[in-house]
Amino acid sequence: MDWSRAKTILILSFFLLDLVLGYQLWSSRSNEIAGSEITDGTIEEFDKLLTERNIHVSAEIPPITPTLSTMNVKYKVFTDESFLQNGRNERQVIERLEEGFRAILNTPIPYASQDELAIIMGLEAFYFDQYKLTNASVNGFSWTQQQKDGFPLFDAKLHVFVKDNHIIQFEQRYYESVNEDTEQRKDKVISGFVALRTLVEGGHVPEYETVTDIKLGFHGQQFSSEEQVITPVWRITVQSGQFYDVNAFNGSIEKSK
Repeated sequence: MDWSRAKTILILSFFLLDLVLGYQLWSSRSNEIAGSEITDGTIEEFDKLLTERNIHVSAEIPPITPTLSTMNVKYKVFTDESFLQNGRNERQVIERLEEGFRAILNTPIPYASQDELAIIMGLEAFYFDQYKLTNASVNGFSWTQQQKDGFPLFDAKLHVFVKDNHIIQFEQRYYESVNEDTEQRKDKVISGFVALRTLVEGGHVPEYETVTDIKLGFHGQQFSSEEQVITPVWRITVQSGQFYDVNAFNGSIEKSK
């Protein structure tokens, strides 16, 4: 008998068994989370846990559990020719970023209101009608690109920098769909309540913190030099500005920042 070969086969067998058992454990946990029912009892227990940890929830929990799929996307590379449209090249100095670009305005553009600023950005930025305002401050404004069903693509943003009610520059990132015609498996997502409960029960939200926003959208990890797979996540933000992404299919914690 070739003992060396037999040993190799035995090691591979145990390795495959570990993979199968690991998948079954992950699948069981995912199904347990996804199948969690919201009852008066679970809400009461969760309220008790929040009280014990001095965690306050000021955000409205969206009462939606849509059926969604992952998306294959890549950041759009804007060509030099595209900046010739509408005379952009005469008003902007373009700096290429790893994901998108920065446009510095030769002459800052004044605006009198947020509505007027939006009209101006409709001329200066690309595909502005596909973005939705998500943050506003004295230093700038942020818009987030929206998926076709209205869910935000968290990593595709348009940041506008302002000073004394003048637009001075902006940065834009825009996702293009890849293989949009390919049929993707769709699954029902977990509820925002289940995502928040998973986060709190796991000890991710510090004591004496306030949950200020709960939003369903898409986020992903780098898949290759160009293409990414983005997944539905519940983004839960707290008062300190930190946010947590909870996978909307299985309840795993995708990211915190």
